[in-house]
Amino acid sequence: MPKISVIVPVYNTEQYLRQCVDSILCQTFSDFELILVDDGSTDSSGIICDEFAKNDPRVIILHQENRGQAAARNTAVKMSRTDLIAFVDSDDMIHPQYFARLYKNIIADENISCCGVIESEIKPNWSESNSDESASIYKIDEVFLTGNKVNDYIGQTAWAKLIRKEILLEYPFTEGRVFEDNAVVKKWLYAAGKIAVLIEPLYFYRINSTGTSKGNFNAEKVRDVLWSRDEIINYYKEKGLYIAYKQAAADYIRFAINLYYKLRKIDKANAAILKQDILKRYEEYRHSIPFSKADNRFVLELKHPRLMWLYWKMNAIIKRKD
Repeated sequence: MPKISVIVPVYNTEQYLRQCVDSILCQTFSDFELILVDDGSTDSSGIICDEFAKNDPRVIILHQENRGQAAARNTAVKMSRTDLIAFVDSDDMIHPQYFARLYKNIIADENISCCGVIESEIKPNWSESNSDESASIYKIDEVFLTGNKVNDYIGQTAWAKLIRKEILLEYPFTEGRVFEDNAVVKKWLYAAGKIAVLIEPLYFYRINSTGTSKGNFNAEKVRDVLWSRDEIINYYKEKGLYIAYKQAAADYIRFAINLYYKLRKIDKANAAILKQDILKRYEEYRHSIPFSKADNRFVLELKHPRLMWLYWKMNAIIKRKD
C-alpha cells in the first residue's frame, strides 16, 4: 500500500500538465499513488494522462464527463487507497522534497501538514535542499481562526497541504461551485485540531489568468465567493465559535460592498440585487455584531450615496474655511 494519494484534477491544461506531473513523479519520497482525473478535457490533456499511466505504475487515470474540479476531487478521494491525501492543481508544480517534508511533519500525530507557496507566472528554479527547518505547530482555536494565517493559503486552498482522508470525507467539496476550497478548508483546520506549518515555499502556484478562479469577473463568481464566506460564517455559528463568527460576518459585509462597486461597472442589474442582499444582511447582523464606525459609514455610503456625497462635500468646505 502506498502512503500518500496525490489527486490532480485535469481540465484543458495541456500547456502545463507535463511539468506538473513530472514534478510529482520526480519526488524524493516515492511511496505514493497519483490519481489523475481527466474532467472531460477537450484538448490533449486526456492523452497526456494516459501516456503517464503507461510509463509509471503509480499513476491511475480516471476519465469522466466534465463535472467540475470539486466533483473530480471528491471522486478521487473516495477511490484513494491511503489515509493521507495531497491535492495538486494541474498547472502548478511542487518542490522535489514536497512529500518528504510534509510527510515527516504529519506522522508526528498532526492531522494536516502545510508548507509555504510561491505565486508567480514563471516556473521557479528549484534545487534539492536538505533543509532541516522544523515545522511550527498550531492549535486551531478561535485565536488562530481570527488571525492573519487563515486569510492566506493555509485557510483558503486545498493545495500546499497533506491531509488525513477522514477529514476530507467528513467535509467534502461542494460540487458545482467555483470557490469550493474557500468554503471548506477552514472546516478542515478546525476538525484537525492541530496543524504543522513549514514556512519554506515548496508549492508553486502558477498565476494563470484563464484558470477557474482567475478568469473573467462576473455575477456568478461574485455569488460563489460570497457563498463560500457564508459557509464559514454558518459553520462558526454552528460550532459556537462566536468571536470567529462575528469577525467573519463583519468581514463579509466589507468584502461584499467592495465586490458591489466592482460589479456595478459591468453588470448594474446584478449589482443592484447584490446591494439589497448586503443591506438586508447588515440589518440582520448589526444588533449583535459590533461594527466599527468605518464599517457603519461604509454601509451608509452604500445605502445613501447622494446624501453621503453631500456630507463629504460640506465637510471639505468646512475644513477649507478653518
